[in-house]
Amino acid sequence: MNERKLKSIFQERLEDLVFDKKKAAKLTQNQIADEIGIATSALSNYLNSDREAGAVAVYKIAKYFGVTADYLLGLENAPTHIEADICDKTGLDEKAVRQLLLYAVYAKAEQRDLDAGQLGQNGMFFKALNNLIANNAGIINDIAVYLFTEVDGDVSVKFTHGDYVVAIGEDKRFIAAGMLNVISEGLVKERDRLRGGGG
Repeated sequence: MNERKLKSIFQERLEDLVFDKKKAAKLTQNQIADEIGIATSALSNYLNSDREAGAVAVYKIAKYFGVTADYLLGLENAPTHIEADICDKTGLDEKAVRQLLLYAVYAKAEQRDLDAGQLGQNGMFFKALNNLIANNAGIINDIAVYLFTEVDGDVSVKFTHGDYVVAIGEDKRFIAAGMLNVISEGLVKERDRLRGGGG
């Protein structure tokens, strides 16, 4: 990997980390630089690829954001060894895992702001996701069927929540909408169940 590519990876990953931190913690770039322990101008230079970060700066940035230096430098794709392990075990890519971890941060923040027992948006998302995967609610399977099925001619698509029969000559967009409607109905039921305090 050439030097320009390495600098580009460092810049992109630092940019993503700073953006996520600003959003999650409601901090300014100056505040983030202060918390890292580097000058505001230095952080700005790293983000704009105007200056290369030295070993001490890379160490401080990695420690502050909870990622590995190897990730920042483009030697690994997963930000942490834990995330790399999650990717390996689940088959999800590093961006998907990072997004889930970000949702988890938001869910914890919500609980501090909400009355005891009340689920916020992200908390409900996680509870539903856990139920769908662990309890085999069927919607995950329906999504898999929908993504895999190519509608061509006369075919009967088996969904967990019932069959969807496709007739010859039907518009494919209409068929796709119908299949998605089956999934949507399942998600609505799961949402209502969670709001009612079930599971």
